[in-house]
Amino acid sequence: MLCNNYYLNVYVSFDALSNIDLKDFEWLEELRCHEERNYLVGTISYLKLLRSRWIHQPCISIIICPDGVMENMEAAAIKKRSLELAGVKLNDSVRDAVNVLSV
Repeated sequence: MLCNNYYLNVYVSFDALSNIDLKDFEWLEELRCHEERNYLVGTISYLKLLRSRWIHQPCISIIICPDGVMENMEAAAIKKRSLELAGVKLNDSVRDAVNVLSV
């Protein structure tokens, strides 16, 4: 039986942060903002991606990363926590951008 309750690692390119909703993502691995074009690498639920309002905008490009389908988010969360315990921290620019946008 096919299912649609899985997660995708994606690269998303966009014109402005206001074109996407960062809250749709489970977590962000990278977020870069430039004058002409911005991008992020993150994990998003397949269903959230399909239901998002921003997916069909012409200024948005979405690429699924190699090995981009994740069926088990628990394993990914364990890996993320393991990296944190090993001293690997979330990229400062991502953390700063998320903090600014979530206020």
